Amino acid sequence: MTGPPPDRRPTGTGGGAPACGLAAAVTTLPGIGPVAESKLERMGIEQVRDLVFFVPRDYLDRRFATPIAELQPGQEVVVEGQVKASRLRRGRRGRILELTVCDDTGEMQALWFRAPVYLAKMFPAGTDLRLAGRVEPDKNKPTIYHPDTALEGEQRGAGILPVYGATEGVGQRQLARWVAAALDAALDQVEDRVPTEIREKLGLMELQAALRQLHNPTDDDDLVALQEGDSGAHRAMLFQHLFGIQLALAMRRSSVKSAPGVQVDDATDVIQQAVERLPFQLTGAQQRAVREIHEDMLEGRPVCRLLQGDVGSGKTVVAMLAALPVLASGHQVALMVPTEVLADQHLSSAEELFGPLGYRITFLGGSLRARPRRDALEQIATGTAQVVIGTQALFQQGVEFAALGLAVVDEQHRFGVQQRADLAGKGVCPHVLAMTATPIPRSMAMAMYGDLDLTVIDELPPRGEIMTRLVTELERGRVYATVRSAVEQGERAFIVHPLVESSEKLERVRDAVSMSTALAEGPFQGIDVGLLHGRMDAMDKEQVVADFRAGRIQVLATTTVVEVGIDVPEASVMVVENAERFGLAQLHQLRGRIGRSERAGKCLLFAGEGSGRERLEILASTRDGFEIAEADLHFRGPGDLMGRMQAGRPGMRMPSSSRLSQTLAEAQREAQALAARADFETNPEYEGLRTLVRERWGDSFRLGV
Repeated sequence: MTGPPPDRRPTGTGGGAPACGLAAAVTTLPGIGPVAESKLERMGIEQVRDLVFFVPRDYLDRRFATPIAELQPGQEVVVEGQVKASRLRRGRRGRILELTVCDDTGEMQALWFRAPVYLAKMFPAGTDLRLAGRVEPDKNKPTIYHPDTALEGEQRGAGILPVYGATEGVGQRQLARWVAAALDAALDQVEDRVPTEIREKLGLMELQAALRQLHNPTDDDDLVALQEGDSGAHRAMLFQHLFGIQLALAMRRSSVKSAPGVQVDDATDVIQQAVERLPFQLTGAQQRAVREIHEDMLEGRPVCRLLQGDVGSGKTVVAMLAALPVLASGHQVALMVPTEVLADQHLSSAEELFGPLGYRITFLGGSLRARPRRDALEQIATGTAQVVIGTQALFQQGVEFAALGLAVVDEQHRFGVQQRADLAGKGVCPHVLAMTATPIPRSMAMAMYGDLDLTVIDELPPRGEIMTRLVTELERGRVYATVRSAVEQGERAFIVHPLVESSEKLERVRDAVSMSTALAEGPFQGIDVGLLHGRMDAMDKEQVVADFRAGRIQVLATTTVVEVGIDVPEASVMVVENAERFGLAQLHQLRGRIGRSERAGKCLLFAGEGSGRERLEILASTRDGFEIAEADLHFRGPGDLMGRMQAGRPGMRMPSSSRLSQTLAEAQREAQALAARADFETNPEYEGLRTLVRERWGDSFRLGV
């Protein structure tokens, strides 16, 4: 018999595994030794609680059999029939057991590779049995490889079974057994941390009941709701997860807002003079954003604001104009970016705006050699550098600011809450301005940046139109002709690849290194083709970017390293290879590298057939980054976005849910209301909740433990 042990569904009834705590190591559960422990550790599962909160990603309904005549490739099915023939033959890699199974409607086959001899003896001709598995296409008859099996009357593998996100070397059966053991041992120790009055007000399930339903749905209503992400269990789990994070953010927001901020003088005249020197006119949205930030500073409390705007909306100039009151009041400004390529671009912009005013600008990054680094650190510590632009090196040990008044974090989604707090910690309650060009649905922005006020730049400067189109391999010649035509007119082109170098595991995925040579020697002969990727050292990258800006490189074969930090007005064409391998938000960011002038642009996406095309059609239909972000959230779920805000060890694995936006809003509203209560810090009823939040997020969010 190859099926799992009888009734392998997680039950959490308390009768199986020996009692152990949620914080106990997984090795305290039966069947988990050192080898299994290391496999689970790779999945982020180390404690019993991690298995308890390991939410299934899908479910198999194995309650009802499907007639053989109705089997379709790709279906997960149960088949009840009789063995018509059993054959054990030798293959190139061992014995193969082949069963021909029939019912009243037709025949199918079941195959086991490397089959032990005893298996063949279990299923002689005439045996009635039950098979379950995925139907594979076969030219002769429907086939299931290595099916779960049960003899007539047995219930192994029957019912509604959870499907977990397994990894290499860990099978579904093993995971299901281990989860069941964890639930039996510790489910009754799971405590609701959401106060009872909030749970009752919102009609939330108790957490134990939610976990039981997630791991062990029992009827059609449960199954449908769980598969659609619309169950009460999903909502309860989501709320528990988000409420804790939102409470931590609310507590941080409260502590920061209550502190005195860096004092600045009214700099309206200074800002206006700088605006008049700009070579372009600010949009109404940019003017509004500068005004909001300036007014915040004048109130005397620390500014804590997220500046969110679509690609090309002009956030950088807003941040630099907002820095003027701080600089004019004698304080320093730090601008942290994720890459040195982007830092180089900001250095140029800062020189143009701040240089004429006499402010000294210094760079600090990992590529600096010992002597230049010592000089930069001295300038920062003595205050002779008023504007400091750098990477994560800015918040490392040994970096001391004389008087940090404003910390700006660009591309905030690349950093975490803790890194932002570390940079702000270089000063005494400095103003903090975080920026992101990655469009995030407002609901997600609320969750990720709940400790910040939100300013949205919802207006783009006048730009050329960008046409985005999906293309097939048959159109490659025409695509290359489009690139060549653009270059001949003095324009530039990006060819973006998902890989730096070729991979044996991904044979059909194009890479930047080999394609740069192939393009230069083939379709773009006579055109200067350059190569740019993240593994190059900083100086080489800077030189390539400079050559591309100057036109010494006309076609740039690259990776997603150009997602931010490349501003070349002449760039009008972008070709993306294997576009289905990128997320929509990332593709939108990449597309933002072209059309940065009045020139029309073309973004051409090579994409294979399949489900990925549906996502890409959305990108082709709109340039609205927030509409694209909502679609990305729908297709990919909240995991990727929410993962960026996690700090420390996650308390539970967050399931996807169709009610995400609503639940986010509810969690933030209730968390902020609770944190604002006068008795929140003293009421013993909330002691466990306060302790949990501080233990889990205290270090990361600087809450104190």
